[in-house]
Amino acid sequence: MPDRSHSSPEHPSPQRHEVAWWRLAIGLIGAPLMWMIAMLVGFGLSDVGCGRIFGVGPLAMLTMVASVIVSALCNWMAWSAWRLTRAEAKGGGKEAIDTGEGRSRFFAITGIWSSAIFAAACLFTLIAVIMVPPC
Repeated sequence: MPDRSHSSPEHPSPQRHEVAWWRLAIGLIGAPLMWMIAMLVGFGLSDVGCGRIFGVGPLAMLTMVASVIVSALCNWMAWSAWRLTRAEAKGGGKEAIDTGEGRSRFFAITGIWSSAIFAAACLFTLIAVIMVPPC
């Protein structure tokens, strides 16, 4: 007969109910998606805008500004998810790799870095839209 005196193993993400899955998803992939959309719209508008008197500078500028703002909001969402789950597991990165605990915390931290990197990419793209002539 098996020994059932010890308790069952704890879930690797004990605070998974503290933050909604969609908040983690938006924090993780929201900024990269916004950068991709901004790049597609920007390249499409620059091709259409060449040779016209009015041009599409304001629309391209608005798209890039929106991408910077949305990327910053995605970063804030990931940061707030991390604040809710930061006590999910003890220790730093090495302990998380060894034990596999803190899945929600991992996604939140990855979302913070992902959003920060792509917010910077959106900001540099905005600077390029401002400084480089479209044609």
